[in-house]
Amino acid sequence: MKVILWQVLGYGFLVLGVLGMFLPILQGFLFLFVGLIILARHAPWAERLLSYLRARSPMLDRVIAAAEAKTHQWHHRAEARWHAWRYRVEVTWYEWRLKAAGQVRLWCAKMAALVRRS
Repeated sequence: MKVILWQVLGYGFLVLGVLGMFLPILQGFLFLFVGLIILARHAPWAERLLSYLRARSPMLDRVIAAAEAKTHQWHHRAEARWHAWRYRVEVTWYEWRLKAAGQVRLWCAKMAALVRRS
């Protein structure tokens, strides 16, 4: 599922990059490079194109390396947030189940007391 989301994000940036080539509002090349960097992990053609661009221009290689480091950092930060959120949900769910089980036990004890009294 994560791979599909990253691919959708990468292709979305590529579409924005192509639109940015014709619209003065968007930065076309920036979006194209971000899309290529994201897709380079999952699409072989993007990885080949990125390595070709790196071989052609050493200055571009430094910029791409910095951008890859930044996306790697964002990816790890997003993954850490996801795991923290999932842990909070699991703990909350577990606490809720314990509370519900306690309520059920309490209700069963009350019912048993009522049955004994009658």
